[in-house]
Amino acid sequence: MTHPTEALISGPIHWFSDWPTGDVPRSGAVVYTIWNRDGSFIYVGMSGRSFIGGAEGNGKAGPWGRLNSHASGRRSGDQFCIYVADRLVLPTLHNRIAEIADGSLSLDKATRDYIKANLGFRWTCVESGKAAFELERRLQRGDAAYVKPLLNPLNT
Repeated sequence: MTHPTEALISGPIHWFSDWPTGDVPRSGAVVYTIWNRDGSFIYVGMSGRSFIGGAEGNGKAGPWGRLNSHASGRRSGDQFCIYVADRLVLPTLHNRIAEIADGSLSLDKATRDYIKANLGFRWTCVESGKAAFELERRLQRGDAAYVKPLLNPLNT
């Protein structure tokens, strides 16, 4: 059996350009990592915080819903999309801020296009929401003998 951290670092990658892809479950505790096509580690996230041994308590969209939200590029309610827009998309738009301001250029669409063109994910199931949270934090700190994610590192 593959160790969860190994699956998140070197397991099969599923590109957002092919979304929906990767047989992502609709419920349960999942940790996922997001990667750029150049191999750089971009982000780590989790879903299923309230998942405890086969029961999910809050009825949220689950892992599939979380990654679907990321694939959409919509910044409203999605911290990952905000990070991508701020750190990866805006620097590429140069002198187009006025177009964003007047509505002729959609920053959400530019974010979605960037995600679909450049980013992919790996995921693994874990036994509980608590385990997912702990693994996410370890990866954010770089504890898994790997670099910290570009967009959401923890500095402890």
